[in-house]
Amino acid sequence: MRRSIFYWIIISVIIVFFNCNTAFAADAMYRLMHNDHDALVLGEVIEVSENEITIDVEHQIISSKDLNVASPRKQISIKGTVTIGGIKEYAFFYGTNSKESSPQKGDYVLVSVIKKGNSFINEWGIFKVDSKDYRTLNLLYPKEASGSIKMDAAAIKAFINSNGTKNAFSFDGNKGKVYSNGKVIYEENVESNENIVEEDITTSNFIDPNEKEVESNVMANSSRDILMLVIVGIILIGVMKGY
Repeated sequence: MRRSIFYWIIISVIIVFFNCNTAFAADAMYRLMHNDHDALVLGEVIEVSENEITIDVEHQIISSKDLNVASPRKQISIKGTVTIGGIKEYAFFYGTNSKESSPQKGDYVLVSVIKKGNSFINEWGIFKVDSKDYRTLNLLYPKEASGSIKMDAAAIKAFINSNGTKNAFSFDGNKGKVYSNGKVIYEENVESNENIVEEDITTSNFIDPNEKEVESNVMANSSRDILMLVIVGIILIGVMKGY
């Protein structure tokens, strides 16, 4: 009886570990940068209705690396106008209750979509940007945005400006720095990183134009994985000693 209980405890711990590991291993931004959608499109909003928008697609970003290397997700080519559902607020503007938080006609947007039947649905977020030119655009966010939002915006900006070739970043929240391939691409306290634009919105501006290759280094996810391994190890040791 005790042996049976012991086995069930071990199996339960293993299941919990792998479920947690899966959740931590690929957050929304990582998925956005690794083709975990049917398309990532940039365009101008030409019509807005309840929970959906119609955009005129200017450009499509396809990452140079896939989330599932063994079985990469095929990207759908989208041209012309497309209507996208599941749209409420811009990422980085959640809870601001301002006009800028929701898409308006004439806005430039970056949006991750999946196709369901004949419709497209927002998948990993919609972002407000200041241009349709992917090579120079900035992501927009409120002036009072947190440091973590600014860092995320800097990483996504670098990814889009590189047309999907820069897609691995690490973050130092204590110093407000974002790294790609071992180089600083954004530093929160550097004045040149931020420019105030119309309607009191700021953008993150800095990118290293000389960096051509991306080195995978997801520090946050690795730290969580190590923590989970330590916890599982402690639980297993305790159970075995008790047994």
